Amino acid sequence: MKTLLTIVTLVFTLIFSSTSFAEWTEIDVVKSGNTVYVDFDRIRKHDGYVYYWKLVDILEPDNGELSIQEYVKADCKLFRRKILGHIYHQQPMGRDDGVTSLRNFQWDYPKPRSLTGIILSQVCGR
Repeated sequence: MKTLLTIVTLVFTLIFSSTSFAEWTEIDVVKSGNTVYVDFDRIRKHDGYVYYWKLVDILEPDNGELSIQEYVKADCKLFRRKILGHIYHQQPMGRDDGVTSLRNFQWDYPKPRSLTGIILSQVCGR
């Protein structure tokens, strides 16, 4: 199990954390002033699920972080999502290597008109 976690962490760190090639599409600016983006170019489909990256660019620093990336697994048939991990950045738009955090999140069933629901609809529609 530790080997699997090590491999997943390595993949997150080496392959997915780089934002230099990301094509972030702005989705919304929320009340706090944070801007939410999705990288539609990195959407992947595997075994009936859709995997995508979301980035939140933070207006006011939160615990030193200026941006957070989420790697998300989506089930478009049941309109649900599960966060697989976060990368916390001290630079805007994820411009540094960041710190990876993997956790076992539960499935989330967003309301269709919520920001999360809108993102899920757009990701599933691609």
